[in-house]
Amino acid sequence: MDIETIFEETDFPMNDEILASADFGDLSTELDEPFDGVLRGTFSCNKCDQTFTHRRSFKRHQISIHATSASFQCKICRKRFNRKDNFLRHSKTHKFMSEISMEVSQTANDKENSSVNVIQPSRAIAGPSTILEPSALSNNGVTSVSSTSAAPSRKRKISSVNRRTKNACLDTFEVHTFFPNPLTSKDLTVSLHSLKTEITDKIKEIASSKKGLKWYLNSCVRFSRKITTEDFETCTSYFRSKCAVTLDQESPDIETSIAKVIASSNEFENRGSGWEFQEVLKHELKTAVYKPLAAASYITLPPKLRTKKAILNIQNEDQQCFLWCVLAHLHPTQVNANRVSTYLKFQNELCTKNLTFPTPLNQIELFEEKNEISINVFGFENEIFPLRITTKNFDTHVNLLLISNKEKRHYCLIRNLNRLLSDLTQHKSESFYCNYCLHRFAKKSNLDAHTIDCRKHKEQKIKMPENKWLEFENFNFNIPVPYTIYADFESLIVKINSCAPDPARSYTVPIADHIPCGYAYTVIGPDGNFKKPPVVYRGENAVDHFLENLIKEEEEILNILKNVKPMLFSDENKLDFKNATICHICEKPLLGDRVRDHDHLTGAYRGAAHNICNINYTLAKHIPVIIHNLRGYDSHLIMQSVGKIKNKNITCIPSNSEKYISFSIGSLRFLDSLQFLNASLEKLVSNLEKNQLKLTSDFFKDKTDLMVHKGIYPYEYMDNFQKFSERHLPPKETFFSSLINESINDDEYAHCINVWETFNLKNLGEYHDLYVTSDVILLADVFQNFRQLCLNFYKLDPCHCYTAPGLAWQACLYMSRVKLELFTDLDMHLFIERGIRGGISMISHRFSSANNKYLESYDEVKPSKYILYLDANNLYGWAMSQFLPTHGFEWIKEPVNFMEISDESDIGFILEVDLDYPENLHDLHNDYPLAPETLNVTNDMLSPYCKEIAEKYYLNINSCTKLVPNLMSKKRYIVHYRNLKQYVSLGLKVAKIHKILKFHQRPWLKKYIDFNTEKRKKAQSLFEKDLFKLLNNAVFGKTMKNLRKRTVIDLVQDQKKAKKLVASPAFHNFRIITTDLVSIERKKSLAFIK
Repeated sequence: MDIETIFEETDFPMNDEILASADFGDLSTELDEPFDGVLRGTFSCNKCDQTFTHRRSFKRHQISIHATSASFQCKICRKRFNRKDNFLRHSKTHKFMSEISMEVSQTANDKENSSVNVIQPSRAIAGPSTILEPSALSNNGVTSVSSTSAAPSRKRKISSVNRRTKNACLDTFEVHTFFPNPLTSKDLTVSLHSLKTEITDKIKEIASSKKGLKWYLNSCVRFSRKITTEDFETCTSYFRSKCAVTLDQESPDIETSIAKVIASSNEFENRGSGWEFQEVLKHELKTAVYKPLAAASYITLPPKLRTKKAILNIQNEDQQCFLWCVLAHLHPTQVNANRVSTYLKFQNELCTKNLTFPTPLNQIELFEEKNEISINVFGFENEIFPLRITTKNFDTHVNLLLISNKEKRHYCLIRNLNRLLSDLTQHKSESFYCNYCLHRFAKKSNLDAHTIDCRKHKEQKIKMPENKWLEFENFNFNIPVPYTIYADFESLIVKINSCAPDPARSYTVPIADHIPCGYAYTVIGPDGNFKKPPVVYRGENAVDHFLENLIKEEEEILNILKNVKPMLFSDENKLDFKNATICHICEKPLLGDRVRDHDHLTGAYRGAAHNICNINYTLAKHIPVIIHNLRGYDSHLIMQSVGKIKNKNITCIPSNSEKYISFSIGSLRFLDSLQFLNASLEKLVSNLEKNQLKLTSDFFKDKTDLMVHKGIYPYEYMDNFQKFSERHLPPKETFFSSLINESINDDEYAHCINVWETFNLKNLGEYHDLYVTSDVILLADVFQNFRQLCLNFYKLDPCHCYTAPGLAWQACLYMSRVKLELFTDLDMHLFIERGIRGGISMISHRFSSANNKYLESYDEVKPSKYILYLDANNLYGWAMSQFLPTHGFEWIKEPVNFMEISDESDIGFILEVDLDYPENLHDLHNDYPLAPETLNVTNDMLSPYCKEIAEKYYLNINSCTKLVPNLMSKKRYIVHYRNLKQYVSLGLKVAKIHKILKFHQRPWLKKYIDFNTEKRKKAQSLFEKDLFKLLNNAVFGKTMKNLRKRTVIDLVQDQKKAKKLVASPAFHNFRIITTDLVSIERKKSLAFIK
């Protein structure tokens, strides 16, 4: 279809100029000036009398004043567009598909009259954006018609059938992957709707066989953007729908899921980062078996809730408890209120069309809209928490409680939310609770003010700390973890020699499979030496073999730790104990509470201690297994075999659904050394002095000099087990790495030969064993040095922590011995959250021209001018050394003369203010405005030049949220009093003060920061220098943790547990790891804010 046909019958008046710019090739830049022969001022509107000098202004006038809801309509799919650039982009999709379809031909033995796939115009239907009606498409979006045209010269057969794969786990989870064909892969909307029937049928099929399921769509899309005039970069992103429920004999709501995927993709593309849609790679339908409410849905209330007398629990035997609860609210009664028969006569009052029973949470919005009733749903798992908070504001409002037992779930009517939540406080007067966080307020006005900020977050019960004081308590971190395991894997990189990808389909190119072929590990004992010689293995099923060995090591170590040595208590120890006045653990006065503390491994007396300190001062219950880059690589290998382990508790601390900060198997805690020391093993080893490589020296003895550097290995050459039998070192060329696109140099290859000959290696298998063993021992040396430094300087063993920020936080608390007050007032926490802004978004165009006698271009006539480049060192360290809040947080109403308060005052303030930005400062501050604020940047905020560039290059202009320095006045701006002093001194005006938070402050982090800074100056090695810098910077992020966004992920092997988690309303998504292991992500319904 040509471009003129596509423009046919649009609402916007077409002319030759517009048609001329509508090329389907590279979009031409529109001219800023009129065409030849057209004078300025001759653009006349045919619907009014206005004339325009510039064509751009004329077009804007027509679109904004005279256009209907959409000015451009695609003739093929009927999608409408207000802007021509968006329309042209969309039209290119159809052009591409048309060209591809016309290239289709049969093979050489096909007849001349062949069947060719072409796209046919079809009727538009309603949706998030106009889409192809599925009924108008056959073969997943392609209609077959007869063609008698000769076959094109290019022989390429394109299938219109979508490829599909399936992955399953625990007879509960399935992932069906659909790969789009060429006619749909260039448009996400078309691609999803071409698969609509196929996906719907698959959902119905599974729902029918399993009697119910939860499912969601997950689309994988490739984007690209220009990084230079010639170079592009690409990224692959996933966009998923919300989790939906479909029961037996139901039709799934596929439209809503498709709309959510499309909306998420559009949001990503419109964020202003320059990414543009390239193609759809695949769609995933992820399903999990869902066991809904049983036929008799009545459940007895838990005793804790029954005594509240705030809940009506209707004793229904059907699955319509949701309906009966709503009717009970509409028709309250004190007589037989818990019987269904009381409400039967009212059941036709409500519209329940398309509502299923039992009713899942995601169908409640539909019910709300049809009946003009707003509904909140709360859950109960030992505590009440919000499950679903309505966005509607109808006159009739209902609060429901969803309770459960091991087999079923049941809705109850909350008659009195205040009474239900009253155990949260001792106050007996009327209270007002926030639906989003369940926080209590004594006044309705306070609740209303709180809700403004709280509703910006997802519904989640917020629990403030019961003990409001934070100080160092983990004194057992002073005790080194006695046994530590260091490990590493090697893999065969098996090239995938698949057939050439079908250009008719979206595809990714798999390069190689990583098949574990060997490992090594070493166990380091309490004395810092080898507990036994390093274990090395080479062969098939390496991960299975590795885990079997580690479980044996675990049993041996735990048996040793169970054997507690009796105390060795000499006369000298007795005298020391008698005279002790300070607890040797917490370093506080003993008074009358004292006991003798001793080392359970050696029996040595350690000192006098408080009884509670002694009880908590115990050996670690875990055994660290430390692997470099565990999170990014080795964990994926290990997880492939974890599912085979039975009768062991498997847990994880997730970074996201695919990467784990740590995971544990029984007492084995897997840690990533890269999360502590963020550098390659090669660099870490090079930073150590030779005398620090104690383990390497002990193991390799006179050959140590050869092994003090990370080894060299031909990763990509080793692609099968047979190569381990080769008796010679392969050529230098085989050490080439496609990952870094370079090979080793002559000196490095000479080193490999030297290693081979010195160790008298017989084959590549022995070279592999030596390489992986040396890597493990070098890692052990690096991390043991790190542990010893931390124990020497901070008296803490990193093996008790998971990451460097966690270690740094414990170290600063221990060294400073500060006692910090935590917020117990949620509004104070929300107030501070609003003041956290992040990094500014701006482009500075700084220019200055020097003119002085040291320059060849010096002009004596002009004034002398020098340019000095300044760079501030230790920015984070400086900021953390300032006076920081410690305790005494309170709202104050009396005015504060903040301009007179010293930066080093014992009292500090954070204020909420309105600021005026005087116009006389605009020119002076234009390059770097004060008081940056988070803004939703809209089209009308852009400068005329930005708009011109956007129009000229067909750039999307969509609103996005950025931290922007600007010259506008500020409303309700959260600011520290020191920043406010600076703003006012530079000319800003405080128009109004809304709130003032007062607190005590002192430079409590300064001792820790200064200690690390001084130690860095005196460091004897690069390793120490990097360590002290790391531990300063890492603590900053720990003070900014967002506990709301933490995810809860369960690693599940048991089908019964899996189905229980799927049935939970908090179920969010899942990832199949192996056929017997799945990770399940749940929404965090309860957040502990500190």
